[in-house]
Amino acid sequence: MIIGQQGIDLATRVQRRRDFTAHVTGFLSGAIVLGCLLLAGASSASLYTATLLAWAIALSFQHFRHVLRGPVTAAAVQAEATRLSAAEGPDTAPGRRSPAAR
Repeated sequence: MIIGQQGIDLATRVQRRRDFTAHVTGFLSGAIVLGCLLLAGASSASLYTATLLAWAIALSFQHFRHVLRGPVTAAAVQAEATRLSAAEGPDTAPGRRSPAAR
């Protein structure tokens, strides 16, 4: 298990990625609903209601994604550390520059 500042940084990174994906999927779901209502021929009087409905769906979707995922776990932090070390390559240790960067 990763302890210390590196662990905190990795957990923050995981949480930010989760927040971003929840926000984007919530926004897209609301935009799709609003777009469908507009394509269906919603009148100008019902556009206000349609916009509120799309906003409520987007917020609900974002909230339930947070609730279903729960807090960041040690396994998620370890997976992020593994993903980052694989992205750096086998020749570079954390804190060292790659041979190409020298």
